[in-house]
Amino acid sequence: MGLTVDIFSNTGGIHAAASVFIAYLRPSLLNNLMPGGKLEDQAQPDMEKLGLVSFLIYVGSLLLIHHYLVNLLDVYSFRDFWYTFTKSLLSAIFAIVIVLMYVQVFKQK
Repeated sequence: MGLTVDIFSNTGGIHAAASVFIAYLRPSLLNNLMPGGKLEDQAQPDMEKLGLVSFLIYVGSLLLIHHYLVNLLDVYSFRDFWYTFTKSLLSAIFAIVIVLMYVQVFKQK
């Protein structure tokens, strides 16, 4: 998905790099958050399996890491660290709200 975004927005692979990095972190994060730590049951982690707090930690940390990497690779400098971090934090919070709305609208009954 990151590569598709990069192709259409001509961003040189920064979305693909951030997506690959969070895909690398995902199994270890799920092992720490999932009750019992069973990786084979975690193909589709949702709010019912994880609980609200663990789900927010899972989604929030991955989104924050993704947004920070995209913004850092876009700026390609640590000079404006706090500006980049604040921009990433605010966009991650907005994305978390969108994810929560999506989960509420499309949850299975």
